[in-house]
Amino acid sequence: MRGLVIELGIPQATTVVFSDSQSAIHLTKNDAYYSKTKHISIKYHYVRDTVAVGEIVVKKIHTSENLADMLTKPLPIAKFEHCLDLVSIHSI
Repeated sequence: MRGLVIELGIPQATTVVFSDSQSAIHLTKNDAYYSKTKHISIKYHYVRDTVAVGEIVVKKIHTSENLADMLTKPLPIAKFEHCLDLVSIHSI
């Protein structure tokens, strides 16, 4: 997405990625090798490199405010309606 936005000529200094996983955030910021992460292929470590350079900033978002949930998992109707409110979509 970042490449597309740059190619369209829209200046993009830093991309903010929100995550509700403390483990994922920690892995992006710490380049140490852990035995529990040895299954992660080296080609996926580019995220660490882009975070280290400052192109991407990973920030914590509370699970209740995570909009991606409505597109990635089944939700109770109340949580789904809350996500719709967050993106300003209202049912008639």
